[in-house]
Amino acid sequence: MLPSQSKLASNASLATYLLLSLSRCSSEFLLEPKASSSEEEEEDDDTKNMYSSYRKAFALVQPRFSGTGTSIGSSSDRNFSYKEKLRSGLVDIKKDDAVALFQSMIQSRPLPTVVDFSRLFSGIARTKQYDLVLSLCKQMESNGIAHDNYSLNIMINCFCRRRKLGFAFSVFGKMLKLGYEPTTVTFSTLINGLCLEGRVSEAVELVDRIGCSKSHHT
Repeated sequence: MLPSQSKLASNASLATYLLLSLSRCSSEFLLEPKASSSEEEEEDDDTKNMYSSYRKAFALVQPRFSGTGTSIGSSSDRNFSYKEKLRSGLVDIKKDDAVALFQSMIQSRPLPTVVDFSRLFSGIARTKQYDLVLSLCKQMESNGIAHDNYSLNIMINCFCRRRKLGFAFSVFGKMLKLGYEPTTVTFSTLINGLCLEGRVSEAVELVDRIGCSKSHHT
């Protein structure tokens, strides 16, 4: 084995050890945000029938108002649409579809929660469209929707995947400033990002700091 190959293998082994040394290291850096209890409840038959009747009635009425600029139930229909898309999954979502869904969510009233947006960002990140996620995160915030711990973790992951650790640690600082508690996912993502850039000594130092912090809290 060549010296360079040996060094890479050593770094990879050490990276694996560092990640496993945390108390709980997720096999994926992105976990589905937990839905509220109201979102977890399935619609009853009466509600489903109501939506079905509504869509049929709207389909009959809509042509009468085409071209007049009149919109009937557009906000409710849009809300129903984006929620259905989020529930049905975002496997292999394309860029244009992701942007269209995001715009639909931004135009909905009331505005979706950060949990809803995080579901979209998580689905896009799984397709490795990291720059798109970061762009949409910025647009979400500019529309008055504040980040939470989970959405900030998504941003950190995307910056690490793009090898932009300076920005990743900047988001980490923002997380602390907002009063959010970093999770195991936060630290494992940062450690993985350091190892990807060959900055193993800094990854070791971060693990040591995490260990010291945990010992002080016990």
